[in-house]
Amino acid sequence: EAHGGHAGETRAALGLAASEPLGAAHARALALARASSLVLLLAVGAGFWIWSANRGDEGSSGDPSRRAVIAEGEAPQPSTTQQPEGAEPPVPQPASVPAQPSQDEAAGRDPIAAPSVPAAPAAPETPKPPVREVPPVKPIPMPPPKPAPRVAVEGDKPTPKKAEPGSAGSGSPNPGGAPTAEPGADDEPGGEFYEEETTFSKAEVGKAIDKGLSWLVKRQRRDGSWGAITFNSTYQGAQQQAQGMHAGPTALALYTLLKCETPLNHEAVKRGFNYLRENFYKPPSSYETSMLLLAVTARADAYKLLATSKKRGMRRKLSGKYAVWASKLRDHLIKKREARGWRYNVKRGESAPGGPEDLSSTQLAALALFSAHRLGIRVERSVWEDILAFSMSQQQEDGPEVTYRDPVDPKSERKARARGFAYLKSSDKAHEAQPRGGMTACGLANLEMARFVLADGGKRREAWNKRADAARVQESIFDGLAWLDKNWSPFEDPHARTSNVYHVYWLYALERAMDLLGLKLVGSHRWYNEMGQELLNRQKDGHWNTKGNAGGHDVLDTCFALLFLKRATSDVIPNTSVTGGSEGPVDNR
Repeated sequence: EAHGGHAGETRAALGLAASEPLGAAHARALALARASSLVLLLAVGAGFWIWSANRGDEGSSGDPSRRAVIAEGEAPQPSTTQQPEGAEPPVPQPASVPAQPSQDEAAGRDPIAAPSVPAAPAAPETPKPPVREVPPVKPIPMPPPKPAPRVAVEGDKPTPKKAEPGSAGSGSPNPGGAPTAEPGADDEPGGEFYEEETTFSKAEVGKAIDKGLSWLVKRQRRDGSWGAITFNSTYQGAQQQAQGMHAGPTALALYTLLKCETPLNHEAVKRGFNYLRENFYKPPSSYETSMLLLAVTARADAYKLLATSKKRGMRRKLSGKYAVWASKLRDHLIKKREARGWRYNVKRGESAPGGPEDLSSTQLAALALFSAHRLGIRVERSVWEDILAFSMSQQQEDGPEVTYRDPVDPKSERKARARGFAYLKSSDKAHEAQPRGGMTACGLANLEMARFVLADGGKRREAWNKRADAARVQESIFDGLAWLDKNWSPFEDPHARTSNVYHVYWLYALERAMDLLGLKLVGSHRWYNEMGQELLNRQKDGHWNTKGNAGGHDVLDTCFALLFLKRATSDVIPNTSVTGGSEGPVDNR
């Protein structure tokens, strides 16, 4: 009964029917118990596995973003796991940004079936490009305001006007910036070139020079040259077009760049000299040789010395291969000399109408030899004696008597015979045999250079003063100045306005003569002021072009204009004086 009672209770507990046999019920209950135990064991194991996996992920990496998200909508909790030494600190995430997926999730190895919060895929880290240093952009300086024009003052005693300090242009095409002259080089009290009735300022001149240099540099060809001169042949009987003197324009351009304070290391200067050295080490004509000698000697005419030129006694030095080159050019030029001078387009020994010399070619050779002389590269005194004699032979023998302002004492007047100089008096061409402005200026410059060299030094000065022709040379200079005053023109070459037109060359020829003589006045005319204004008015797109007789005149005119504006001859000769004295300027400078 007890057993039966227990069996009934067992059936009731297991929910079995009373009619079911007890053995079968016991077997079924045992099976259910085993199944329940297995399920319970599996559940416990799964829970423990999930707990250990979460704990392992969190503890191994130290990255809170690697924690598995258990339930949808559960926000990730910040980790307090300590970072290993030297590790990068975690980047804090904004509260509204879901946690980044773990490595397991990214690889598809999610250990749980529960849904997780979808997270945006992590953006791949792109390596930062290397930082490139960008040079600072230099601001382009604004041009200074255009100064008000200066009005010419009437009368003999105009009020001097001081030049604007620091307003002179540098005259450099170097995009990197060229060094400027030392303070005081061109800024003497009152303005060396710009005082009294000047109608323009230093700033305007500097701007014109800068524009001209920029244009000139752009005209340089790829081979480093500035082209050739096209001209009408005048020595072969029939008129014909010809090209020649390829070295001439290039040498003139280089001479202009250097005289306008362009650095020797400027690319245009280096390319130009390389072209001449490789192709015209000894040019074929006397014109090209003279022009090249001027360019080479200008390399020693460093503008940084101008401020101290008086203290240095104008001593300059040319060394190295350029000193050798200058010496060879001097010798080459002397070999091309005829009886007393030089002539264009004529080979030595050939006959030419009118004679073997002309004043223009002789004057250019004299300028080159004089520049070499100042550097210690000298020639025999007989060469200068011939230059002096030939130049005086090209002056008119007589002329009208005139009264003009004394160049030595501008407050007084003097009488002279207005006698001009011709290109070649013995020529059968009227425009060559008649005096004109450019040739008169050339003649005056030749006389002053020859007189200076022949009287250079104490004993030589005394010997010069005792010469029988010393007074005649002085009279020739005064008479030439009187002719220029009587036939004055601020732009068009006097007596050469329709034939053999070289108007800008006339201005440059006058600058050479006046600065060699040390004169600011031609009679009552302030030549730099009047001629400079004419040039400023005629500059077009940076250059000048009067369309003269020779082709390529835009380059030639631009060079002559820049040399005039820069007063390129003003520092060539020390102690200049119209009277030829060695005591220093005694005239109106």
